[in-house]
Amino acid sequence: MQQWEYMTWRVNNGSFLLTLIIGDAANQAAYASLTYPEAIVRVGEDGWELVAAMQAANTYTLVFKRPKSGVRGDDTRLSLHPLAASLECG
Repeated sequence: MQQWEYMTWRVNNGSFLLTLIIGDAANQAAYASLTYPEAIVRVGEDGWELVAAMQAANTYTLVFKRPKSGVRGDDTRLSLHPLAASLECG
């Protein structure tokens, strides 16, 4: 089964101040020092997909997800099994 990792940002409206509120230290280092427009471009390049956006007062919360590294979906794992591979070829 596909597994996902999630990252949530809080963005203040008007200031483009990006505050990473959930995520590991690597995500904090990769995105928090960038301006908001640069950060949005970078997350797309890094495989993140925006899955939710919520507004409360002057703050937006953005939720991103991407497949976990090293974890394959069911279809990929089945194709690695010798029996499944022989069925796919024939």
